[in-house]
Amino acid sequence: MNNSDTNLLLLEGPDDIGVIYHLFRYHQIPVASPGRLETGKITLENGNGVNQILTSLKVRLKIQDSDTAVNRLGIIIDANMHLEARWQSLRRILRDAGYSNIPEFPLPEGTIINEDGLIIFGVWLMPDNQVPGKLENFIQFLVKPDDKLWDQAEECIKQIPVINRRFSEQDLIKAQVHTWLAWQEEPGKPMGQAITKKYLDADAPYALELINWIHRLFSFG
Repeated sequence: MNNSDTNLLLLEGPDDIGVIYHLFRYHQIPVASPGRLETGKITLENGNGVNQILTSLKVRLKIQDSDTAVNRLGIIIDANMHLEARWQSLRRILRDAGYSNIPEFPLPEGTIINEDGLIIFGVWLMPDNQVPGKLENFIQFLVKPDDKLWDQAEECIKQIPVINRRFSEQDLIKAQVHTWLAWQEEPGKPMGQAITKKYLDADAPYALELINWIHRLFSFG
C-alpha cells in the first residue's frame, strides 16, 4: 500500500463515528471498510475517548515508515468546558512530535498543520473550534432554524426542577438533543441516522464548515 494515499480520522466513540459516517455518506466522501486503511478513502477509528486519543497521538505522529503509518491524520474531539486547556495539551503533543508551525489558538475553520517530513495533521474541536462544547452542541447547529420542536424540547427540559434532574449541567445539551430525537417521525433514532432521515440538515453552515475542513485535510474535491 502507498501510505501517501492513506487517511485516518480518530473519533471519540460510536456516536461520533455515526454522525461523521452519515455526514460523509451525504456529502459523498469515501469511507474505508472498518479497521482497514484503503487508498483514497478515510478510515474512521474509534479512539475510545479524548484522553486515549491524545495519548495515542504521542506515538502515531512519529510513525512514518511502517504498514500502520498514514500520510494524513485527523482527530475530532470535544472541546468540552475548557477549550483553551484542550488546545494547549494538543500543542504540547505536537511540539514533542517535532511540529513547529502550530497556531496559538485553534483556527475557526479547523486546524491543519503541514510540515515537511511529518504526517499532515488536522484537528477539529467540537462544536466549532471556537466555543466550549461537544458533539451534541454540533448536532444542535444542524437542527433546522424553523423547527418548533427544538424550542419545545428546550422548554421541556427547563421545566424539570434541578433537584429532580439526573443529569449534570454539562450534559444539559445531551438531554435536549435526545428529547428532540424522541419526538421525530421514528422516535429515538441515533444522531447519525437522524442525518440520513433528514431530521437534521447536513447542508447547515456548521456541517459545511466541517466538511470543508475534511476536504482540505484529506485532499478530496
